[in-house]
Amino acid sequence: VVLGARQLAVLFGAEDVALTVQFIHLFGATIAGFAVSRTLQGALRGAGDTRVPFYATLAGNYLIRLPVAALALPTEVAFVAFGYSFVPGVGLGLSAVFVAVLADIYTRAAINWIRYRSNRWKAVGRAGVARARAGSD
Repeated sequence: VVLGARQLAVLFGAEDVALTVQFIHLFGATIAGFAVSRTLQGALRGAGDTRVPFYATLAGNYLIRLPVAALALPTEVAFVAFGYSFVPGVGLGLSAVFVAVLADIYTRAAINWIRYRSNRWKAVGRAGVARARAGSD
């Protein structure tokens, strides 16, 4: 898909072919991170360790994706919160959104990878099995 991005954009009748090609390349770059993140998230959840995947999602969305994507806003956009006006954007446009998506995906993958490699999820899984056995008696 990445190699044929231009042809794919033209085939679907994209109005801005260059922008569509950039978008396809971005998501081509996120595929590996997405695969690692989702696979390890499923493994951790299956073992009963649901906290770390949840925290990885929170970190990716609220500490990475939203703040970085806010940089895309034009400098004319202001928000008022708690009586203060602030301008989060610096006018980076879609490039900031692309970086935000990429950084979010790889942040989640890194957090889930670190947890998986630590083997601490195994203790969570064993504790869950022990609780299930104790409850079935």
